[in-house]
This record gives sequence, structure tokens and C-alpha cells, in this order.
Amino acid sequence: MHVGKEAEQAASSGFTLRVHPDVVSQRLGDSGVLVNVQTGRMFELNNTGIRVWELISSGCSGDEMVRRLTEEFTANEADVRAETAALVDDLVREGLLHAEPRA
Repeated sequence: MHVGKEAEQAASSGFTLRVHPDVVSQRLGDSGVLVNVQTGRMFELNNTGIRVWELISSGCSGDEMVRRLTEEFTANEADVRAETAALVDDLVREGLLHAEPRA
């Protein structure tokens, strides 16, 4: 898996992540769905993915998000950072998130 530099920065403190205003989300047990109400496209996320979405939605910074996920899922920080960056990259590419450089 190739994770772009922008995604790595977005999943760290280099970018502010913002949920696109046309996207609604719902947790469904151990998974969740995202729906772009403008396009009608639906995206399913696993337990980890919906947790990432919840943390982003709450305004959590990338570094804080990685710290929390590492603790919550008892995982290796490097793996969490890489997987989070890949998910953020996908969500940005699909237009579900905006990644804005921090000033």
C-alpha cells in the first residue's frame, strides 16, 4: 500500500481535517456508513474506520487521533499512523473530508 505524503501529513498535525458538509454518518454496531447526500454515494467503514471518522468529526488532531486509536485498539503506533493515513487519503479522494494545511 502506498500512502501519499499529503495523507501522512493530514493524519498528523500538519493538516486540519474537516468533514464535508454534505456527508452524514451513522454507527451501526461494529461498523458504520457515510452518505454523501449530494451524490447519493454510500461508504461502509469497519469498526476502526468509523472510530477514525468519529474522532475527526469531533475535531481531534491527527496526532491525538493516532494516540487514542493506539490505546483503544492496543496497536502499534506506526501501524495505526499508516492505516489512518491510508483511510484519510481515501476519504479525501472520495470528497468526504477536506484536508486544510494548518496556518
